[in-house]
Amino acid sequence: MTDTPLQITPLHARHLALGAKMAPFGGWDMPIQYSGILDEHRAVREAAGLFDVSHMGEFRIRGPQALDLAQRLVTNDVTKLADGAAQYAVLCHEGGGAVDDLLVYRIADDDVLLVVNAANIATDWAHVTAEAGRLGAGAYAPGLLSSSPPMPSSGSNQLGRALLNGEPDQRLSPGQSA
Repeated sequence: MTDTPLQITPLHARHLALGAKMAPFGGWDMPIQYSGILDEHRAVREAAGLFDVSHMGEFRIRGPQALDLAQRLVTNDVTKLADGAAQYAVLCHEGGGAVDDLLVYRIADDDVLLVVNAANIATDWAHVTAEAGRLGAGAYAPGLLSSSPPMPSSGSNQLGRALLNGEPDQRLSPGQSA
């Protein structure tokens, strides 16, 4: 058995500098804890939390049938999303069984972004491209975004205030309130 080196996110050095406890997750070296579960929970609930989700898979579906494909793939009604909106959904087999959970972003009528779990990128990608083929080749162009900028996720609506507090290079430490 060969040990495959863990991948790292663009924020990896920052996690280490802040003293994060790191652990393997879906082939990535990810932070799992900083100052403690209760302390971090309180910080997110009372101030702000920022989560590094740049390890997750991102699939782009573009073309005139982008919404049709997204609609076929997930349980929720993607057509009810406004442009720029997102929803949590379940990626399903044709018979209704779950493949994975994901986020669906409706960029425009002809542009949809799917954000999938890191551990299931290959499985999810195979499913999306197989379903795309069933709708007719060339009608849309699903694409795997292999290198993208860091993708943070907020755990609080106060995140903007926290990030803009003070000088541009000033950042909150784990457990620090905004």
